[in-house]
Amino acid sequence: DFIDFPVQADFLDVYIMPQDPRTLSVWINPSDVNSGTTKIIISNRKWVNLYYQGYSLSMRDGGALDFTFFLTKTNVSKYYNVRTTETLSAGNWYNIVLTDNGDLTGSTTSPTDILNNYNIYINNIPATLTNHSGGLPSGFIGSATNWYGTRLNIGAAEGYTSSGNNSYFPGLISNASIFTEGLTSAKVNELYNDGIPGNLSNHSSSSNLVGWWKLGSDATYNSSTSSWSFPNAANPGTGNGTSTSLPS
Repeated sequence: DFIDFPVQADFLDVYIMPQDPRTLSVWINPSDVNSGTTKIIISNRKWVNLYYQGYSLSMRDGGALDFTFFLTKTNVSKYYNVRTTETLSAGNWYNIVLTDNGDLTGSTTSPTDILNNYNIYINNIPATLTNHSGGLPSGFIGSATNWYGTRLNIGAAEGYTSSGNNSYFPGLISNASIFTEGLTSAKVNELYNDGIPGNLSNHSSSSNLVGWWKLGSDATYNSSTSSWSFPNAANPGTGNGTSTSLPS
């Protein structure tokens, strides 16, 4: 089961804002990795009063993966970023898992601190990460405000969902999930499940699973509103995804 994002302006809105996301997992099959622009996979990023806030997991031109977190404090915006040296190829399925170890604090945060805090797994294999943002000033983490956007987007970013924008993800997306726990490598292996998306209700960290959108046959279409609904299997009735741009 998956959603096909074959054309520009296809994306999914999820009205849920996990306050402490520590693991993002998603299955993707890009149709193009050399489009010339960065493509959004999952984003909680938002443009507010001339500043970004929130995070985004993206695929850069050439197929590298990129995670960026924007923070705003007293009208000053900072961000940190990690990027994989490994690249994806078009036409292949990948399980992408980003984990946050929760080690960043209010003290001065060096590029090494940021690199050591994150892991990105590609099909259960830890990727080599590079830092493309430098560090953060003392006191910025922990006291920064407006860390998150108002909702989650899959296949796009909030504020970048017009038909003229070119950051929409091209290809297939399946089984997007969010945990409030930074999963260990053994638990990431559970997610990978030998290359087959499994039942996350049976995952050993299911108690910390706050979002799970299968993005498949459990979706329903409302012809009166011309919209799709994608249930949150981790918490039925809360945080369902919607789309008015996907074809019926």
